[in-house]
Amino acid sequence: VGGIVTGFFVDVVLGGRMLLACVPLSVCAGFFLMALGYAQDGTATTACIFLAGFAIAGPDSILGGAASRNLSEYNRVPEVTRAVSGTVNGFGSVGAVMQAFGTSGLLMYFGWPTLFGIAGINLIA
Repeated sequence: VGGIVTGFFVDVVLGGRMLLACVPLSVCAGFFLMALGYAQDGTATTACIFLAGFAIAGPDSILGGAASRNLSEYNRVPEVTRAVSGTVNGFGSVGAVMQAFGTSGLLMYFGWPTLFGIAGINLIA
């Protein structure tokens, strides 16, 4: 849902300027993830997870697909569009595999609040 709403917002309100949507959404996602570490009940936890996912989906869909495609078209090299998109998404997949080790270590030694706090700070920074 977040990717669809972000795409509509970028096209209609921002006139196709994708990166203007990525920064505020990433900051919002960071705050929601940090708040998730301190949520006390099921309703607050559910709201934080939903809002963080909503805010993460927009930049993910923009940077993972549309921005890499636009970059290759902007440079007037449309034949490398598939290679650029594959490289961007490939690095995203490698990052997801590698972060599993860091996540488990942080969780084991410091707990959930620290894990969500570090994830939130990474999105804000």
